[in-house]
Amino acid sequence: MSETVKKEKEDFKKLYEGIQNDVVRERIRASGEWYIERATKYKRIFFILSAIGIIAPLLVTVIISAGLNHTDGGSDMAVRIVIAACSALASFSSTFMVVLKCKEKWTNYRNTVEQIKSELVYYSIDEETDCERLKKLVDRTEKIMREEHGRWNEILMMQKINETEIIASTEKIKGKQADIERTE
Repeated sequence: MSETVKKEKEDFKKLYEGIQNDVVRERIRASGEWYIERATKYKRIFFILSAIGIIAPLLVTVIISAGLNHTDGGSDMAVRIVIAACSALASFSSTFMVVLKCKEKWTNYRNTVEQIKSELVYYSIDEETDCERLKKLVDRTEKIMREEHGRWNEILMMQKINETEIIASTEKIKGKQADIERTE
């Protein structure tokens, strides 16, 4: 675990440690730490894959522009392999970033944990009775997490719809190709 994550968890602990109810405190601790870890993880993956997606094509451009792909002898094959590897890395990184939905996950998890932190601050300054404060905190934090789950369900539904449309389009194209082949 990185120092940044440790520090954020320590700061987060200061926000929830005053909650008297053990169940609520543990629920908020576990959920908050989970969101912190996931937000950090997907942020790192996003930036690593983005860097690869930028650097790999630049390397290909530099190699080709410098004429290194027109060398004599055995190094010609090595240069071709480097160009192919860089091209594959660029494709892999962009595809992986889309498939993993790194940016969406990073921003979604970050937004959720920041909303929970905000509710904990409101809880700490609320002047109602402890029971009323706790109920309000539970209602609000659970609502935040339900909304986060709802956003992911929407994203997954849209992804399934898009996949279904792609499959239908592919089948339509195959059907047209078969019709063309039969007429030839």
